[in-house]
Amino acid sequence: MTDEELRALVASNAQTIRGNASAITELRENIAQQGVQITQLRESITQQGEQMTQGISEDARADRQRSDQKHAEAAQRFDNLLEDARADRKLANQRSEESNRRFDEFNQRFDAFLTQAEADRQQMNEQATANEAEHRAFRQNIQTLLAEIQQIWRRLNAS
Repeated sequence: MTDEELRALVASNAQTIRGNASAITELRENIAQQGVQITQLRESITQQGEQMTQGISEDARADRQRSDQKHAEAAQRFDNLLEDARADRKLANQRSEESNRRFDEFNQRFDAFLTQAEADRQQMNEQATANEAEHRAFRQNIQTLLAEIQQIWRRLNAS
């Protein structure tokens, strides 16, 4: 190879190296830009992840508060129903006791009425027996009186 060929080869290589250097610089700039873009993308993803996590946490807190509120309302309704049921039971027991008291009073009055009715019947039977005895005595007296009147009439007729 001659000097000129060698120079031409060196010049060609130098030109290729300059072209490659410029392409390498361009590639380095592209890589740097892509690195910046990747960093920005990572930051964006991290920020979006934090926002999503925060949103999910806020939603979870809100759901928990609603759940706690509903639980508190349900517990209050249950307590109200339980209180109403206890009041109803108390009223029913009072009414039952009142009904039992009235029934006992009725039974006592009825027993007193039966006792009085039995006493009245006994008294009526005694009066009926006494009336019957008195009636028998009256009939006997009338028969005796009639017999005496008959004897008097016989005597009067016989004389």
